[in-house]
Amino acid sequence: MMEYFFVLELFRPFIIFYFMFTNDPNRQPLYAARRTVFLWLPYFLVFLADVVWRLFIFNDQVYHTVLIPELKTAPLATGLELIKTVFSSLWLTSLQAWAQVFRFPNPWVNGPRTTLLYGVVVLVVFLLCVFYLSLNFREEESTHQKWWPVILGLIAMFLAGWPFWLINLPITLGHPENRFTLPFMLGVSLLFAGLLQFIPARVRLFLSAALIALAAGSQFWWADSFRRDWTTQKAMFWQMIWRAPGLKPNTLVLMNDGALNYYADNSLAAALNWIYDPENHSPFQIHYALFFPTNRIGNNLPSLQAGLPIQYNYLVGMFNGNTSQVVAFYYQPPGCLRVLDPLIDSQNHFVSVESMMRGAAGLSSSAWITPDRTAKMPQVYGPEPAHGWCYYFEQADLARQVGDWLRVVQLGDIAFHLKDYPNDPIDRFVFIEGYAHEGEWNEVNDLSLTSYKISPAYVGPPLCKLLARIDRDVPDSNEKRSSLNELSTKFRCLP
Repeated sequence: MMEYFFVLELFRPFIIFYFMFTNDPNRQPLYAARRTVFLWLPYFLVFLADVVWRLFIFNDQVYHTVLIPELKTAPLATGLELIKTVFSSLWLTSLQAWAQVFRFPNPWVNGPRTTLLYGVVVLVVFLLCVFYLSLNFREEESTHQKWWPVILGLIAMFLAGWPFWLINLPITLGHPENRFTLPFMLGVSLLFAGLLQFIPARVRLFLSAALIALAAGSQFWWADSFRRDWTTQKAMFWQMIWRAPGLKPNTLVLMNDGALNYYADNSLAAALNWIYDPENHSPFQIHYALFFPTNRIGNNLPSLQAGLPIQYNYLVGMFNGNTSQVVAFYYQPPGCLRVLDPLIDSQNHFVSVESMMRGAAGLSSSAWITPDRTAKMPQVYGPEPAHGWCYYFEQADLARQVGDWLRVVQLGDIAFHLKDYPNDPIDRFVFIEGYAHEGEWNEVNDLSLTSYKISPAYVGPPLCKLLARIDRDVPDSNEKRSSLNELSTKFRCLP
């Protein structure tokens, strides 16, 4: 982060030259240049010292310069690609970035309240800007120095991108790479301020007010998006400790990405350790890691095979684990957080194939989950949410893990009388299994048929797997045989 704005130091002499030149009555460029060199020299020496320090002393960073070696091996191709990258970055951080203010919330997607508040923010900010700008409104325009902000803005934008172009990091408007657009803000602001000077004053007043108002609306909308993401994260971790009150040390947690928009797996790993290992003050050892397979496969996670050692350096400590000690969670709100079942979820089409979590299900085991509550929820995640469907589902799945089938049935009797309901048909499986072990075959039939009707093609295969496990684990009886035969026939389960 400290290097994002580093190269912008080279923009300082242009600012100094601008003031030296424009404030000189004689407008002598050579005089302004000499003064610029003299005034910038102390800053340049500090800049030079930092370059030496970064290249030869503090040079064990994650990112290293790749542009210079590529220019040596393929100068023409690398040069052309660099020119293309520079122009696309400048286009993206200026016009494309500002084009986002013309995206508006959809009441059917974002909710009517959010859409209404967005409209209020835009309207109020627009009126305030018109009022403020009108106080200093002048009809007559001076043509003096119009081009200076434009030229300086383009120079600042060009200098802003080198920390990323040198190490071949993509500059995009998507999270999290959109943080690389930060150093471009100075140049873009100067550029647009300069371009607005070429527009008639009265039009410029209303156009500026409109752009500022739309930008404020977008900021409100994005802030609300972060708020929603934070709410989702809190719900996720509460469901996690309901289902997994404790985790054995050195457990690798695999989880799908996409449920949260603004949190990488490294960020969530910090929270995971904070919750499950709050007393760990070791400067060397981290007891839990959280990986998104889509980010880590083939790198920090060699493959989705058991028995592979995992070492990951979190900078504050090292995690040492193994792919034979994995708990795989799948979270796709509004569905509940689920510990993936190797038997059921390897063929579960409700688990996105792009998430790679069907393969991760084969590694997952609840053996690493301890039923005793050792996790401690940090105060920032409190208070505990109201107990809805997901609470009873998580508690029932924990009871299933320890073989407390009566507890599963008791929780099911409460859960199915709530106003809340499951958003994933697979959530009913734990209760189907619980009612089967307790001999309540009417409930087994009803819940199985309810789940199957939601999507026969998707629910059928994992449901057949569940019935096969029930057949294997539940003692034989006439009711059992009749119920399972009837359900297997309806679901077209293979023998």
